Amino acid sequence: MQRLGGVLRIVERLCIVLMLGIVVLTAVQVMLRKLASPLVWSNDMTALMLVWVSLLGAVLVQAERDHVRVDFVTALFGPGVKKVLSIGWKLAVIVMLITMVVVSPSILRASLTTYPSTLPISMVWYRGAILAMAVLGSLVLLCQMIEDLHGASDDKAEEGEA
Repeated sequence: MQRLGGVLRIVERLCIVLMLGIVVLTAVQVMLRKLASPLVWSNDMTALMLVWVSLLGAVLVQAERDHVRVDFVTALFGPGVKKVLSIGWKLAVIVMLITMVVVSPSILRASLTTYPSTLPISMVWYRGAILAMAVLGSLVLLCQMIEDLHGASDDKAEEGEA
């Protein structure tokens, strides 16, 4: 995953900042609500940050190969079949993510004039997270497929199957 190491470190730091923003904004909102002076925009801003941190976090989890695996079927097969199945599902997910990238421009254009109830920003900022996740997720899976084809071990997968 060295090919994307720098990009993934930036994404990780962005996720940290977003999580801190969610915590701080929620705490401030709770305190101000007790003082009868709530921030009307805090829920929409927290939702925006949560969308981004969730989708970018999913990319980071995949990059670390730390996602949940349901391996009761693949446990029945040998290493060669497991490798083929792993590459096959990664290809299927890449096709889905590329489809999302292709469809995203029309969705983003339609979102330009739609706004959340309390923020003066378009819904593009919400839906743009899907495009970012699809692009980054495709790159991560492509790099992992290349590693798998060149025999780089999938340590996390092997640990789960032991």
